[in-house]
Amino acid sequence: MSATESYKSGEHALRILSTDSGAVKQVIKFTRENQFNFIRHAWSADSRYVLYTRRVGTGGNYKFELWRVPIDGGQPQKTALEMPGVIDHISAHPDGEHIAFHNMAPMSESPGEVWVMENFLPVAKEQIRRKRERNRG
Repeated sequence: MSATESYKSGEHALRILSTDSGAVKQVIKFTRENQFNFIRHAWSADSRYVLYTRRVGTGGNYKFELWRVPIDGGQPQKTALEMPGVIDHISAHPDGEHIAFHNMAPMSESPGEVWVMENFLPVAKEQIRRKRERNRG
């Protein structure tokens, strides 16, 4: 499967392309008001979600939020991650417990920072809880 952002016939959306069948499925459509606030996307470690960033705010006073949307349908879910500036180059570790991304503060001339975070995505929290229960038993 491949996730792609598209702008087609005045519609901005995140779509998934099946590499087996070639079928295209839209997972989220952005409204005219927020269509260009969607910036970057990546697969979750379990391939059940697409992670994407949204820009909130205008001018030099903005932040980015990390969201996820289930590929099998459902509403987008905001994660706990939000930061001033741009969140891009998102990468989820295969263990599902870590995510890395680049962050650059608004109106900054610095090259930004690379962040690695752990245990904040809902699926990672559930996996960790199950591992701890197995280790106790």
